[in-house]
Parts: sequence; C-alpha cells; structure tokens
Amino acid sequence: MKTRIIFASVATFISFLMAGASQEGGQKKDAGQPPMPIYVTPFYDSNGLKVAVGEHSKRLASADSKTILQVSEELKKEKDKLRADVMYVAAIRLYDLGHKDEAVYWFYTAQYRARVFSSILDKEKIGSIGSEAFELK
Repeated sequence: MKTRIIFASVATFISFLMAGASQEGGQKKDAGQPPMPIYVTPFYDSNGLKVAVGEHSKRLASADSKTILQVSEELKKEKDKLRADVMYVAAIRLYDLGHKDEAVYWFYTAQYRARVFSSILDKEKIGSIGSEAFELK
C-alpha cells in the first residue's frame, strides 16, 4: 500500500514537472541552477544523490548533463526488461540534468509499465507485506 502511495505521489509530482517541461519546449536548464530536491524512498534521494534501482544505479547517479543521454540510450536497448522504478528514476535524473523531452518519454514509459504490471498481478496470490509481488505492487 505504501509503495502504491509513493508511486502515485511521485507520478503526480513528475506529471506536474513534465507539464512545465513540455510548455518550455524541453530547453536545457542553466548549469548553475541547483536541482529541485526530490525524495522517493528507497529509490532516489537528491540530497547527496542516492540512487537505488539495482544494476543501473551507479550509471544513473554518476551521469552528468552530457552523459545522461548516452545512459538513456543504453537503457532503451533493454527497455523490455526494465522495471518501472528504474524508468521513473531515469526520468527524474534526465529532468534534473535539463533534458526535459527525454524525461517526459521515460516518465510515460514508466507509468505505462507500472499500470500494466499492476493490472496483471493476481491479487489473490501477491501475498502480504514482505512478499516481493506485494511490495512491487
């Protein structure tokens, strides 16, 4: 339940950010401007930049505004295997680093993946707190 609330909150927040991004035409952010603080426990924390989305964490965390698009292209190659949390964090990092159009792409791809995943879960078999399926839902 908490995970669903967290993802819903993140989705709403990022939707708000993305709406502003599409109105600005996806222009890059001024390099001297600090990123907007965002915390999505346990996946992302902009304070001290902590990324915890499995094998892609290090690449997403270490990317800068010049290398994040390369990371995005690498993620696209394995898009069919990525979990929604990786895609959401990619969207946050891209937005933070000024690539708003690409961030919008990852946000909506993540949102679609999360909705499909949620719709195919058998509610009678997901278990309860602590089981992987329950926590992912």
